[in-house]
Order: sequence, then structure tokens, then C-alpha cells
Amino acid sequence: MLDPCLLLNKGESLVDVGEDWPYSAGDVYNPSDVRLDAFDGLIYRMHRFRTCASPIKGLTADILITVAELAYGRKPVYGRYPSDSSSGSSPEDTNLEGETYQALVRRRMEENERAFAVVVEEGEQT
Repeated sequence: MLDPCLLLNKGESLVDVGEDWPYSAGDVYNPSDVRLDAFDGLIYRMHRFRTCASPIKGLTADILITVAELAYGRKPVYGRYPSDSSSGSSPEDTNLEGETYQALVRRRMEENERAFAVVVEEGEQT
């Protein structure tokens, strides 16, 4: 999970290119940045890993990346989080660990939860 190219060295057969893996046959990792309108346009980096059974992507990939970082005590060889320009944080808030991005996500989640609570409360009053 921290260095997808290591999978190529194992010589295992990977899921075929097709519906499950629509990317290049030589790729074992594919990231893309997705705008989340529910979080005021926050950009989320979607990680996809090609394996022998089926691709690992989305939240599952994020959880496995975090577990691998904790277990091995090192960061991935690829960019874990989107760049500052797409995440909405300013360049002076930049750091390579992703704390700024994570703080931004937490703040926006809290804002959305408060807004949702207000809507629910207003609905109960009518």
C-alpha cells in the first residue's frame, strides 16, 4: 500500500484490464482528485490499487494506507493528499504530512453537521 510498484516484483497475476480496472495494463496504482460538493467543493484524492482479486479503492484504500503507515512507520511513495490549490488550503499552511488537509476536512464535516442539526431542528418545529 505504501509502494504499489513492489507488487510488480512479486510476479503475481493481477486483475485483468476491463470493467474492474479500466486503466493501463502496466499500472498498479491510479489516483484521481474528486471534488466533493457536499463538502463545499473540497477535493478528495481517490486511491486505486490493482490486486490479484479485485481493485482496492476509496475508503478501503484510505484505511489500508493509514494502517500501513502506522505499521511500517513511513509515508507512501506517492502523494497521499491533493495539492494545496485543490484542497482549499493556503500555501503557507502546507505540510507534507497532510495535517492541514485533514484539519480542513474535519472543519467542513463539523460545519455540515451543525447545518444539518439546524435543518432537523427547524423541521421539528413546523
